[in-house]
Amino acid sequence: MAELRTAVQLYRDCLKLANYLGTKGANAAGLRMHLRAEFKKNKGESNPEKVAEMKSSAVRGLQNYLLHEATSRVRETVAKQPPPTG
Repeated sequence: MAELRTAVQLYRDCLKLANYLGTKGANAAGLRMHLRAEFKKNKGESNPEKVAEMKSSAVRGLQNYLLHEATSRVRETVAKQPPPTG
């Protein structure tokens, strides 16, 4: 699946996530700066296998965050429910 995403699409997705995290109290500017540095560092990579590996890693990172966020929301929902009476 990572092969279907271009590097530009992944970069934009990662920037969107950095901006979203910035609204949740993280340092959005710092995250964006780190993200830009990582993409710039690897922009000259021409080995297709290495590029595919880096893309897969980026997709995994995005998926891991989405899974973490979904799990957190479920925990919050369960914690807000009143205990069962019986």
